[in-house]
Amino acid sequence: MKTTHFNSNYEGLSELFGLPAVGKTTFLKTNKQYININSTNNRQPIKRYLQKLISFLYIIFFDFTFFKNTVRFIGQSKLSFGDSLRLFFNMLRVNRESLKYRDRNMMSDQGFFQAVWSVAVFSFLEREKMAHVLIEFFYENQETFPKQVIVLEDNFDDILDREINRYGKLGSYYSDQIIQERAQYFQELIVKFIQKNYILGE
Repeated sequence: MKTTHFNSNYEGLSELFGLPAVGKTTFLKTNKQYININSTNNRQPIKRYLQKLISFLYIIFFDFTFFKNTVRFIGQSKLSFGDSLRLFFNMLRVNRESLKYRDRNMMSDQGFFQAVWSVAVFSFLEREKMAHVLIEFFYENQETFPKQVIVLEDNFDDILDREINRYGKLGSYYSDQIIQERAQYFQELIVKFIQKNYILGE
């Protein structure tokens, strides 16, 4: 697995970015200097819905510009109704955590770039059109960019094997060939964007 560190002058919550099953959770477990913010999120359904409501109200009051940009971004992405709701609230959660925890030594393995990647993968827009929408959204929301990004990359066949071993072929995130192709395409696109806008670290 290849690990690349990127630094910046941005102020958002640090992020670990990579494809599902690349090893993000394992990386955070073995690198104790990073506190995984996602391990502190509540898994109980009622409390998770409450957290979504808190994120919704928090962003409306503290970052309404991001709220408006996200509504437009989700609308332009042509998602299914279920994915629209799920990914919309995920984007709001990411922004709330970035605003709330940016000054703490925490890292998210489900941060800003990962959330935008999810929208792009599940979008019904053609890849090139979605890429344009994605980049436009990035430049509108630079205040949410993580201050540090650690990119994890691995051979896709190895990632696929890990995912299938974990969930079975039908339960795998990559059970659909189109999802496989879009996942790799937008992962590469976002990594190139990070390389262009961040400073390579050690």
